[in-house]
Amino acid sequence: MTKSAAHHWPAFINGEIPPDWEMISWVAMDNMVTAYGKDLIRLRRLIARRSPARRTEAIRPRLEALVSELLDALTDDARRSR
Repeated sequence: MTKSAAHHWPAFINGEIPPDWEMISWVAMDNMVTAYGKDLIRLRRLIARRSPARRTEAIRPRLEALVSELLDALTDDARRSR
């Protein structure tokens, strides 16, 4: 499964989406999330080599702390904007 507009959205593929459309950066992005086929396999192999399980576990506490901080900030912003 891919999220690549370049591979699966006929309007995008055919150039029917204007470059100034407000969501163009979202659909035109080219990264691991949108990679497809051989590109996805290649990128996943690169990531797998760089992210062994023990390293991932070692940084888990910091990642969890960052996510908590970001979610708290979003909650605080939402409360202030009411």
